This record gives sequence, structure tokens and C-alpha cells, in this order.
Amino acid sequence: MPKETSMGLETNLPKTGQMKYTKGMYIKNLVLHSIAGKIIRVPSHEKLTHLQFRRFAGCPVCNLHLQNFAKHHLKLKEAGILEIKAWGVKSSLRSVLSISAIVPIFRSVGNSLLQFLRGNQALPPLRPKGGSLGLPADFLIATDGRMVDCKYGRHADDHWSIDELLQRTNQ
Repeated sequence: MPKETSMGLETNLPKTGQMKYTKGMYIKNLVLHSIAGKIIRVPSHEKLTHLQFRRFAGCPVCNLHLQNFAKHHLKLKEAGILEIKAWGVKSSLRSVLSISAIVPIFRSVGNSLLQFLRGNQALPPLRPKGGSLGLPADFLIATDGRMVDCKYGRHADDHWSIDELLQRTNQ
């Protein structure tokens, strides 16, 4: 059974531009390789899978989002959701230029700077692997491989919240 992971993943998903997954499509035998060398198979035959793609590992907006998911880990586990996080998604300048991303970017940069000044966090790399202009994406996959729902973000902070994900588990 796949374990939760927040490691960088290589996937056999089609590259953006080749095709987009949509609600109702089926994912069969998706194989993810963690940076620790573990193989994660999707779909999980025991739990719903929330596969979330984030911009890059040092992205302050992504880090705030993932910290929120970590805080609600038990709520997600009780809902029967397997969380998988992957880094490095399609580059797009609009991910940081969107007016909707300005406040979260400033909030997350301020939070990261404060954590750095307190000695709790290192600075992110200046040139992150995979680029720094990616867009987030969320996929909720049923145990039979059916895409329950999916979202392709339009800017850096455009992703499902905990509540939005939990609402989708009832579909």
C-alpha cells in the first residue's frame, strides 16, 4: 500500500500540453517514484488519493498551503484520503503575475523570511529545479482509478483548500 509522501516525485503522467485529465477519466497503473526510491502506485485500492502538484519545493506559497494540510492530517486520514505531493509543474508567468496571487505571495514570503530570521528555515534556492513559475494542480482519484475531480490552478495560490477537498470526497 502506498504511504503518504511529500517527497519530490517523477511520474508517468503525460506532460502538460500533451493532455489534461478531466473529471470522470480513469487513471490506471500510475507509477510514481519518490526521491527516496520508493514506488507509489495510483490508484490506491484502499483510499481516495489526493495527488497535488506544487510549483517547487522552496515555494513559499506552496509551503504555507502544505503546512495547512499537515495541520489537518488527521481530518484527511479520517476521511480516507491518501495524500501525495509532487513538485515541479508547468511553468507559467501568470502564476506570479495574477492579482489573486499577490497577497498570498507577500504573506508567504513574509512568513518564510520570519522563519529564516528565527533560524527555523533555510532560504529557498534562487534557481529552483523545475523553475519558479509553475502552476499548482489537484487531482482526487477514487480507488477504481476514476478521476473524482481535478483542478488546474491559474496562479500560485489557486489550489484546493482542506474544506474544498473534503467536499469533493462526497461526490
